[in-house]
Amino acid sequence: MKSRQRSLHARRWVQAESLALATAALAWASQARADELAPTTSTSSNAFTFEPADGLDLSTSASFALASLVFQALPPTSSPLLGPGYDRETGSVRGDASSIRLPRLAETTVPSWAAGVAALLTVQLPIGVGLYDGVHDGDWREAFEIIAGAGQSVSFSLFTSESLKRAFGRLRPDFLGRVAVYERTCSADPDGEACKEAETTAFLDGQISFPSGHTAIAFSAAGYSALVLGGRFIWGAQGSEVTAPIAGLTNLAMLGAATWIGVSRLEDHHHHATDVLGGMGIGLFWSNIAYWTRFELGGRVRKESPVQLGPGPGAGLSLSGLL
Repeated sequence: MKSRQRSLHARRWVQAESLALATAALAWASQARADELAPTTSTSSNAFTFEPADGLDLSTSASFALASLVFQALPPTSSPLLGPGYDRETGSVRGDASSIRLPRLAETTVPSWAAGVAALLTVQLPIGVGLYDGVHDGDWREAFEIIAGAGQSVSFSLFTSESLKRAFGRLRPDFLGRVAVYERTCSADPDGEACKEAETTAFLDGQISFPSGHTAIAFSAAGYSALVLGGRFIWGAQGSEVTAPIAGLTNLAMLGAATWIGVSRLEDHHHHATDVLGGMGIGLFWSNIAYWTRFELGGRVRKESPVQLGPGPGAGLSLSGLL
């Protein structure tokens, strides 16, 4: 147990140090490339004015994040849209129970809070790039768009996954194992805190398998960060023979870590394979929406957003504006 924990802590330190080194290398190489391309560029055109639309942007992401917390307190549907159901009164399974018979594991590879922490750490890389631009070049507009996009990608993915979990009500692969733990715990002390916790684990958390929230959050952060680094250092104007390989390896590491989180959910018997694929799709979908509505193909901030909010001509999503 202790050796495993030490190994996990060491791995996290290595990942954190790698991200820090990658940020420093990319910032140095990017600035060298920028000086080569435009050594006399003035920063007066990069002045940032906080517009009402910017406030709406931030408040929308915050509202979706808060709504996700509300969803977490709601019970799932009693009639699952995927897989078998469970009648608590009779203790019987409706449908084929073979997919929910995996044992309940005492230890998990990834704790419930780890995906959120990993997402926060991952988005620090593009946020650091944006803040560097703000401090060094005075380009606070780009810094704002990067930060706001990261918030949108993660909060929208969280909202989508939490709402779908309650709507689908899918039983986890170890659901019957959770029920067995609940029955053993509550038969010994039906009024104790352990019984209440086992009941929540079985009949609330055990019925929100689809999609995988851990995977959705991991890919929303990794996908968005990969797009920011790619637009800036790989296919963007500041890409070079120095920055492209560093950014490419960094993107592979972030997406690889997100994949590892998804695989760990399968190994821990918390999700079906389709749950993980659904979470990955949600994270990548919102990360692409958050990035391409803010940045052009070359990595520069869009002068006009393809999303027009409110009444009037052009309202809605213009797909042509994304190209």
